Amino acid sequence: MPNEAPPAPDDNRPPKGNPGPKTGFPDIILLEQWAFAVRQVFGHNSDVCLVGSSLYDKQYRDVDVVCILPGDEYHFWTHYWEVEELPPHGQPIIKVAANPNDWRIDGINTAFSLWGSKVTGLRIDFKLECRETAKYEHEGKDKFRIGWISNPVGVARSST
Repeated sequence: MPNEAPPAPDDNRPPKGNPGPKTGFPDIILLEQWAFAVRQVFGHNSDVCLVGSSLYDKQYRDVDVVCILPGDEYHFWTHYWEVEELPPHGQPIIKVAANPNDWRIDGINTAFSLWGSKVTGLRIDFKLECRETAKYEHEGKDKFRIGWISNPVGVARSST
């Protein structure tokens, strides 16, 4: 039609109904194995998810990976813990600082991004997020859970 407006730049994306990793094979296998290892680090309550452009387009700049933790576990990893006092013959009183330590969060995110990039050969952008805030940050956006494979190749299993 001659009077139709040109499509908006975001209209070039595949339909939202069919998101999924566009990393291809064998990259998705390496990504799944790495995400499995990430879940072993952060525990069974963690959700490791792909988000962003790699769900829609094979021409992605990087692979965005978020690890979503419950609030108390997120605080454990990201806040300073201070020993207030050590009562005689008792347990220390430990309190968490009110605000997260940005250096700690940045260090965790950078370390896991570099580890993921090294293991998978993909450019990984890793972020640790609190489940309570991730609900709002990713509301209406697609997520693809990874790292739920039962026995990844190359990951040693404990015999205990």
